[in-house]
Amino acid sequence: MWGIDKFYKLFNPRQLLTLVKLVKLIREAGKKIEEEKLKEGWDREKAFKYSEAITTYLAIALIKYADYSSFVAGWNQSLIMGHSLSMRGLAMIWNYNDMTPWASWTGTFLRNLNTLYEGLSYLVSSVSGSSSRVRVLLDDATSLGKLAGEKFDLIVTDPPYRDDVAYAELSDFYYVWLKRALSDGNLETRFHREALMYNTQWESLAPQEISYSEGRLKYFGIGDGIDYYRWLLSRAFKRMSSAVKDGGLIVTYFAHSNPEAWIELVEAGWRGAGLMITRAWALISESDERVMARGKTSLESSIVVAWRARDGGRVAGYSEARERARQRAREALENAEKIGLGSLDLLLAVMTACLSEFTSYDKVVRFGGELSSSDIVAESYRIAVEVLVGEESRHIKSADALAYITIRRLFARLPGWGWSLSSQDIITLGYGLHTAGEGEAEKLDEMLTRNRIVVKTDGNRKGAKVTKPSKFIFLSPRDSKPDSIKEVLSLRKIDLVELGVFDEGKAKPLTTSIDVLHILEYAVHRGIDYFKDVYSRLMVKYPTLTEEAIYVAKALSRIVGDPEADLCRDIIRNIYGG
Repeated sequence: MWGIDKFYKLFNPRQLLTLVKLVKLIREAGKKIEEEKLKEGWDREKAFKYSEAITTYLAIALIKYADYSSFVAGWNQSLIMGHSLSMRGLAMIWNYNDMTPWASWTGTFLRNLNTLYEGLSYLVSSVSGSSSRVRVLLDDATSLGKLAGEKFDLIVTDPPYRDDVAYAELSDFYYVWLKRALSDGNLETRFHREALMYNTQWESLAPQEISYSEGRLKYFGIGDGIDYYRWLLSRAFKRMSSAVKDGGLIVTYFAHSNPEAWIELVEAGWRGAGLMITRAWALISESDERVMARGKTSLESSIVVAWRARDGGRVAGYSEARERARQRAREALENAEKIGLGSLDLLLAVMTACLSEFTSYDKVVRFGGELSSSDIVAESYRIAVEVLVGEESRHIKSADALAYITIRRLFARLPGWGWSLSSQDIITLGYGLHTAGEGEAEKLDEMLTRNRIVVKTDGNRKGAKVTKPSKFIFLSPRDSKPDSIKEVLSLRKIDLVELGVFDEGKAKPLTTSIDVLHILEYAVHRGIDYFKDVYSRLMVKYPTLTEEAIYVAKALSRIVGDPEADLCRDIIRNIYGG
């Protein structure tokens, strides 16, 4: 894109000159270090290894400097340097930065050296004088052939990320500089020959990466991309489970909201490797100000999932397992809200608590049949929505009302209406609203749009390619003031002129309990007599919608810090007198 077809084109001439000069100096430093140690009487192998270590750390400082000094490295919100891969890909930046390597500034060569020195000092002091040892091995997660039968108390992995980051391709941004800094002048590899033997990594290693990329696998002539990803993921889980001791743990960091991604993870760990989720919790790992989150309901957390070998032979009935999962979900919600989780992070934190119950059994049986990985993930999403909505979920039957409460609960921390949801957010909600069957996500999309729970913005297409996906703007009061309610009523196409909304000749019929809710929220501001008149008319004309609207108000009234909760509490007081 933009004519950038080689890595050197990502840098201006001054940046290239600086980086190339540093490459040459690092090569010279490596040779001089080895020569010095040989003169001191070190044997050749030890002198080479010492030189390799020092040169490697210098090369790490170099590639970090390259990351912060290119055409695609901008500024972040804190007015410090942003790095080249902030967008999890190469993206054009209009105000890229350019900096000297010796300044004491984020991303400079000098700052990188100091950071490496501090980190190494800590690691050496931690290990020195203890029985601990550190080994770094380059290996394939699906085979772990270099472990030679060793077993471990703990294995921690981060990723998998499914289709989120194309590591093999993006890591070549660093690889091309490492290869030059750790080679001789003719690019004959001097250090780390096993790792630096390739021209580029994507050409040689991309098919081994446990990720989902249809385009990549099509290029390499490999069949169905999703099946290939599932196969690799399952192989890795089986190999890891064979490498932990009895009672040992496998911990995966997983940051994906797509229910399909969770089904694949559960299938690989639970079904494939005989593991159960012993605990799952959300760890806030992203900045609120990150570029990737702008205008989106992007995740702030990684879900930390702890797996352990499952005790064989445990079977549970569906009702029993589901009730226990609900209890875990309630506990998880309480803990998640204590640390301030919101958005889809909150939904996932509650959902994974349910998974920890379901995966503790070999089988969960319902009507003589056995729940699949897909079934237990769907049930976990549904229970999560039930717990987020509260006890009123037993009385609220319409998916649009459940969706409204859930969205409001998830995004209560954000100011006002206008929250932007993606198509994937709608699909995720569909799993929790009993609408996750084939084609049902589209039906939820259409229903929420038709009933003005959301307004769909048009995406852009260029042929078959989506260049800008559609967004869904959530319509809800920005605060508890009457003007905000009027604004939402207008956006929802409800013509409220005095009580003309109830006259078929003047206004369209109400279609959802959310229409009724917003009319009642408006009526609250007009005094108790006006409210009672409106409420009585609604109960006569729309009894079912009005009854559901009251349950919606009860559910919303418990959301801490939400301005609509104040309105809902006023509605309940006006109806019940307290």
